[in-house]
Amino acid sequence: MLTICYDVKRSPVNRGRGFTLVELLIVISIIGVLVALTMPAINMARESGRQATCKNNLHQLALGCQAHEAQWQRFPSGGLLKSSTGVSTIAPGANQPGGWLYNILPFIDQKDLHDEQDGLRGQNVVPVFLCPTRHRLTINTSGFGMNDYAGNAGSLFIAPGTPSPTNVTKFNGVIYQASAVSTAQIKDGLPQTYLIGERFMTTLGYPGGTIENDVGWDSGYDYNTIRWTASGPSPDQKVNVTTALASLFGSAHQNGFHMAFCDGSVRKMNYLMSTTVHTQLGARADGEPTQMQNTY
Repeated sequence: MLTICYDVKRSPVNRGRGFTLVELLIVISIIGVLVALTMPAINMARESGRQATCKNNLHQLALGCQAHEAQWQRFPSGGLLKSSTGVSTIAPGANQPGGWLYNILPFIDQKDLHDEQDGLRGQNVVPVFLCPTRHRLTINTSGFGMNDYAGNAGSLFIAPGTPSPTNVTKFNGVIYQASAVSTAQIKDGLPQTYLIGERFMTTLGYPGGTIENDVGWDSGYDYNTIRWTASGPSPDQKVNVTTALASLFGSAHQNGFHMAFCDGSVRKMNYLMSTTVHTQLGARADGEPTQMQNTY
C-alpha cells in the first residue's frame, strides 16, 4: 500500500506563545493587590463571627446568673479568696468559697463539673467561658482552664485578700467577695446595672502570669474573675500588668467590649464612654441618673 506523507510546516501563527517575564510579574502583582484588598474584608467577617460568639457566651452566662437568682433569691457570689474553690456541699451565698463561674455551672448544663470533688475540676476547659478573639490557648501555664469574663464588683476597688464583714458592706456592685445580692437590691434598675462583662488583659499575660491567668475560672474573689468600674475600660494592650490594669473591664476586640446587664441583655460598649457613666453602671443603687448616650 502506498502511503503518502505530507510535510506540514508549522506556521508562526500556530506556534504556542508563553508569558514573558514582564507579563508574569504583572499577573503576580494583580493577584497580590486583589489579595490585599480582600483580606481585610475576610478578617473583618471572621472577627464579626468571633464577636457574635463572645456576645452569645455572655448572654448564656447572664441567663445562668438569672436562673441562679431565681432559685436561690440572690445572684451568684464572687467567692472568698483567690485560693478558694467551689464546694458543692455548701449552699450558694456568702459562705460559698467558690466564685460566680463555679456557682452558675448547674445552670449552664455543667452540673457534673460543679459536683466534682477530685481537685482537678479547675483543669477542665469550659468553652463558654472563653472569648474566641482572645484565646487560641485554653489552659494557662499553671494548668488551669482559663476564662475571659468577670463579675461586676462595682466602683469601690477592694483588693483581693482576707474576707472582711466590713469590706462586704462597702461593695456597691452585684458580684463581689462573699456577695449575696438579690434583684430587689438593684435599685437603679436591672437594665441600668452591669452584671458581668469582658475583662481587660495584657497580651503578655495571655498564656499566664503573676496577676492575670495565674489561676483559672474555678477561683474565688480575684482579678481573674472579678472587675471594678472605678476606672474606664480599655482594649487589650502589650504592657506589663499591674493591679490597676488588672481591675479593668475591656476586651481583645478593638471596636468595643461586651457587658451583660442584670436584665440579661448584652451590649457592646464604647471604650470612649464617660468614666462617670461606666462607674454609675457598675453601682446597683447609687440613685444617679445614667446618661446612656455614646455608651455603645
